Amino acid sequence: MYPVSSQKRSWTFANEGQLVAFRVEQNNKYIEDHEAEAQGRDLEEHFLTPPEERLLLKQYEIYLFDFCRRFDPPMPKCVVGTAFNYFKRFYLNNTPMDYHPKEILATCVFVACKVEEFNVSINQFVNNIKGDRNKATDIVLSNELLLIGQLNYYLTIHNPFRPIEGFLIDIKTRSNMQNPERLRPHIDSFIDSTFYTDACLLHTPSQIALAAVLHAASREQENLDSYVTDLLFVSARDKLPGLIDAVRKIRIMVKQYQQPDRDKVKAIEKKLDRCRNQANNPDSDLYKERLRRLYTDEDDIPADDASFHIADELEDEGLGADEPRDEEDSEPRTPQGEETDDDEAYEENSTESDVEFVEEQQHGRNYNHLMGQFKAKRLQHKMEKTLTPSQIEEERRIEREQLAAIFDLLRKQEAELNLQDRISDQDLKQQVRLYR
Repeated sequence: MYPVSSQKRSWTFANEGQLVAFRVEQNNKYIEDHEAEAQGRDLEEHFLTPPEERLLLKQYEIYLFDFCRRFDPPMPKCVVGTAFNYFKRFYLNNTPMDYHPKEILATCVFVACKVEEFNVSINQFVNNIKGDRNKATDIVLSNELLLIGQLNYYLTIHNPFRPIEGFLIDIKTRSNMQNPERLRPHIDSFIDSTFYTDACLLHTPSQIALAAVLHAASREQENLDSYVTDLLFVSARDKLPGLIDAVRKIRIMVKQYQQPDRDKVKAIEKKLDRCRNQANNPDSDLYKERLRRLYTDEDDIPADDASFHIADELEDEGLGADEPRDEEDSEPRTPQGEETDDDEAYEENSTESDVEFVEEQQHGRNYNHLMGQFKAKRLQHKMEKTLTPSQIEEERRIEREQLAAIFDLLRKQEAELNLQDRISDQDLKQQVRLYR
């Protein structure tokens, strides 16, 4: 229930002034921490200003919606709404100079898919991203826990879609309107427009839903004022003035929204490339070194190797491209020879997904459970370094006995249950590899 939810308690604010204050605070904090990087230049010329950050994020909200709209398989509306909530919440506590919105955008959608139980593997997810899927996988998985932490682990989102269905059912039941279903296209369009505003941070889902219904009614030359005053709030008229004010503010926010100027956004993006935190830039040597040290043993780090991909490390351990995989996974995921340009990564008229991570093109690999597999391998290496050869051999002997016992148990169950489709030893061993 929304009234007792974390969304109302921690992520719904009194007015737009509070949101502006949070964003200005994060901007000032970043500039204070990185002031030395300006090297004497004017701070406003070197760093992004709060208005520039807002303009940049508005453009990336357009990219977010377009990415969700073109997603394959088709994405439910609740996933889109949840992703927008995550994106807006994240940048109340962070600045785009610290974390590039392109990378956070993809992570927000990926986490939203999980939370809303839209079953999409990381393999399927990155297939919707242009450019280097290997790099995209690294970025999304590396930022997943960061995003969840910045959301204070409050992941449940109350979207306006259920209240909309409730209003439509009630209108059909108690009002005199003919065919209320004709309101639906206008409602959907209005809700899509609210994603580009801060409505979800300032108003309740039911207020947004009612604003959408009243807007749709006005577009269809229908009047629902009597429905709201005489039926909907007949027993709570004291709340009516506040509701009318909230609906009016939401409709004004949608009406006043203007798309950002693309030329201005390009200039801001170039400025961002100069002032962004290189420790969080996947293309920087500093980031690659940090990621490499995070997931490898210090003794195993080559001093002259500046590149690192989690998937590449797994391949070295026999968990990458050499593993058996489905035929569709073995096909190249991008046309060979196709070149991509950073400046064209987010063109609005593109026929493909507008989320792109540009680097060298890689053939398809299966990245399911990739992070867990890699961490398990790292732990295994550390344990082997602390054991003597005889202890290692004893551990392997015990493991073989345990696996043999598991296989025998499964065989007995197959015989007892008279299963028609017998699991092969190769399939069982392949499953076991996921946990090693």
